[in-house]
Amino acid sequence: KRWAYRIDPPGKKRRNYSTLDDDISQSATRFLMRLDHALEQGDKEITEMAAYAINALVDSAQYPCGGFPQVWEGERPESWHACPDAAGYPETWSRVYEGHKKYWYRYTLNDDVAESTLKTLLLAHRIYQKARYREAGLRLADFLLRAQMPQHQPAWAQQYNFDLQPIWARKFEPPAIASSESQSTIEALIMMTHETGDHRYAQAAKKALDYLRSCERVDGRFARFYELRTNRPLFMNKRYELTYDSSGTPSHYGFLINDRTESLRQKLVGTRAEMSRRLVDRWIGWRPSPTSRQSVLRALAIMDDRGAFVEEGSMKFHRHEGRIISMRTTSRALQEFAAALGSPDR
Repeated sequence: KRWAYRIDPPGKKRRNYSTLDDDISQSATRFLMRLDHALEQGDKEITEMAAYAINALVDSAQYPCGGFPQVWEGERPESWHACPDAAGYPETWSRVYEGHKKYWYRYTLNDDVAESTLKTLLLAHRIYQKARYREAGLRLADFLLRAQMPQHQPAWAQQYNFDLQPIWARKFEPPAIASSESQSTIEALIMMTHETGDHRYAQAAKKALDYLRSCERVDGRFARFYELRTNRPLFMNKRYELTYDSSGTPSHYGFLINDRTESLRQKLVGTRAEMSRRLVDRWIGWRPSPTSRQSVLRALAIMDDRGAFVEEGSMKFHRHEGRIISMRTTSRALQEFAAALGSPDR
């Protein structure tokens, strides 16, 4: 009740935030656009919903320089100013967390924001053929070129201030080079390379790939964070103090990251036509994989009268076993149903 929704009457005290964190707004928007496309824009309400969402992303969320915040309210912060031509290091930065300082209004790449948002903008252009959606994607891609850190660490941070310098986000997210977000940003640049044929994006992606390969640990993974300038792997202990020791980190957050650089390199050298076909197949022309009658029956067996898939298990942060609804199981069951509906003998 504290939150403002579009279908409710306006309320002065209701929160009115939209978030790009964890692909939340982007995935909902992609769903609406794909549904609109599947229905050949025959449902006026869905068409209007999809347009409202994608236009809000372009007109309200995106900063003029192309970057995006983690959260927006429809108005840009007063402290915004023109974006510098290139990212740089802060003269000094505190090794002790000094509070959030509303980091969510500043430029963010956390949780794959660049990749998921660019994917959404390009999909909008493919479906609606409006140049402004592609132009918004180009602005985002050009922002990523600006946000790439200097030569000896040519990757990306999770969070930037308006001077394009890495900053603290949450108490376990220090100003640093971020390997997970850098890999997803490389994915976005590869996407844009194949979309436009502009080799600036490919060159930036290759620089970052070469740098990340030089950071690989003996176990084949990356530290999530690398210290600014020194490039030493950075971790947090359970008291949320910065350390160079990877043992004893909090369990709720991934301080070690899988290496995806080889698959990214293969995507980078793929042909533009091949990548374009893959994007169309994946975003618009998706078809479910085959399934079996037994798989569908297993999914139906655990579905209750509400349509929820209930099973025995435990919640991630609770020790007691019991009956739960697992979104992993739910997702798998919905895929089985979709595959059954798409089969010739349905």
